[in-house]
Amino acid sequence: MHPTFFRAPLPRPVLFVAVLLIGPLAARAATVTNCVAPLAYALTYARAASAPAKRSGADDLLDISGVGNGVTNLLNDGSRWVSQHWFTLRANHGNRAAQYELGVRDALGIGFSQNDAAAAQWFHLAAAQGDVRASNDRGVLYAEGRGVPQSYRNAAHWFELATRQGYAVAQFNLGVMFARGRGVPQAPSLAAVWFRRAAEQDFVPAQLALGNLLDHGAPGLGRNLPMAYFWQVLAKAALPAQDPRMTCLVPAMRASEARLSAGDIEDAQRAAESWWHYHLDMRKS
Repeated sequence: MHPTFFRAPLPRPVLFVAVLLIGPLAARAATVTNCVAPLAYALTYARAASAPAKRSGADDLLDISGVGNGVTNLLNDGSRWVSQHWFTLRANHGNRAAQYELGVRDALGIGFSQNDAAAAQWFHLAAAQGDVRASNDRGVLYAEGRGVPQSYRNAAHWFELATRQGYAVAQFNLGVMFARGRGVPQAPSLAAVWFRRAAEQDFVPAQLALGNLLDHGAPGLGRNLPMAYFWQVLAKAALPAQDPRMTCLVPAMRASEARLSAGDIEDAQRAAESWWHYHLDMRKS
């Protein structure tokens, strides 16, 4: 099952911005099942449905100013112009959280009309100060040709910058680039490396992508059905029953179970359960 590209999480509704990436890997997967989600870029301002909402530094700016209790309240009460003025003031004084927030607003058309070129500029300023979300999202704009000349090479550059700080969303996106050969040489083995790094941070799209890659195999990578099933089990545990991706994942898991021994299935399920409990304890600590 192939994934979708994401951007860093902000406290606003889930919004997935996906781009179909056509390539031999997608063609091979399509022969296995008619229900394959495309590999797409992940934006920071779009977040996985299972990810908990987190406050941004920009929300804290609003609280400190006494304007309100964060972006959501301001958007709900119609005071967009107040927050826009405040964010612009802070951004022009070099506050990277405000710069990133303005980039998101321009990309989504919040408060004013959508302006991808302005979004790209704000993301660039925030990324220059080390904001991994901005680096990732600028990479997505390059991949999609939004507000900047379309360039897979530049997209891969910005994704790679964000991966240096261990950002799972960018790790996933860089894996997609290697899987498709966009801006970098096509290398399924390197795609698997980046998918795994993101998957190990509980990024479900990467778990789905890695499971699919190991299930179907690719040049230089081979197949690993037990490990593919392990990642499928983890992804299924993280997804709500109503998630559209379940319509693809459940049949894929049934196909995997038909090819694995009872011992392999039990081992993978036991390993996934241990993984889940370990990460649950880590989140609580």
